[in-house]
Amino acid sequence: APTATAGQADLAAIARGAGLANVMTAKTLAEFEEGFLRALKGNDLYFIVAKVKGEAGDVPAAALDSQGYKYLFVRYIEKSEKLKILTSTLPRASDPRAN
Repeated sequence: APTATAGQADLAAIARGAGLANVMTAKTLAEFEEGFLRALKGNDLYFIVAKVKGEAGDVPAAALDSQGYKYLFVRYIEKSEKLKILTSTLPRASDPRAN
C-alpha cells in the first residue's frame, strides 16, 4: 500500500514552510549522494526528500498496532531516562481493588 504522503503531499514544501532552509528533493541516486555529502560537510540541518520507486516486498505483518508501538516506545524512554511519562489511575492486577 502506498504511504500516507505518496499522493499530493509535498514534503519539501512542508519542510520549507516549517522554516528549514536546506531542503532538497532527490529523484536519482546521484542527486541523493550529492545532497547527502553536502549535508555531511555542513553544520546545518538538512532535509532530503528521496523519491523512490515503490515495490511490494515480502514483509511480515506488524507484531503490534500503532498504539502498541507507542506504548513500547514510551516505556523504553521511561526506563532509559529513569522518568515517568505515562501514569494510570487504574489499580494494578495485584491490588485487591482490581477484582
